[in-house]
Amino acid sequence: MSIGTAREVALSAGISPLLLDRRSERLDLGRATRLFTPAQKVVLVDRDGGCAWRGCGRPPSHSHAHHIAWWERDDGPTDHGNGIMLCSHHHHRVHDNRWRIFIRDGCSWFVPPPHLDPEQRPRRGNLVPERLIALAIAAPAAA
Repeated sequence: MSIGTAREVALSAGISPLLLDRRSERLDLGRATRLFTPAQKVVLVDRDGGCAWRGCGRPPSHSHAHHIAWWERDDGPTDHGNGIMLCSHHHHRVHDNRWRIFIRDGCSWFVPPPHLDPEQRPRRGNLVPERLIALAIAAPAAA
């Protein structure tokens, strides 16, 4: 049986594959626990930097992990693929205004609610790489 077939069989039986980081810490916890672990947050910070909301400069120390598919409303799992780093302000904004979030190709996208954008056009978050590149380019000029 191929690995892909074994994965399909396991998923159809309700068994989630066990993903581990380099230190063998679990990165996908399913519904076993609500809070993201430090190992999961390291993976999220690596992808998002601090707050993933476009234009927000809050660093990881001022951000926390949010369930993209919400824990209570959507029965979202505490898996690294279902997490995103958000500062308190943007976390509340997502919840209060019901923004939707998805991740595509390692980038976060925020979909506004219909009352803010009737066409609900996704807005790209995750501008950390561009911000870092801009800082690296500006640093030699300042020296």
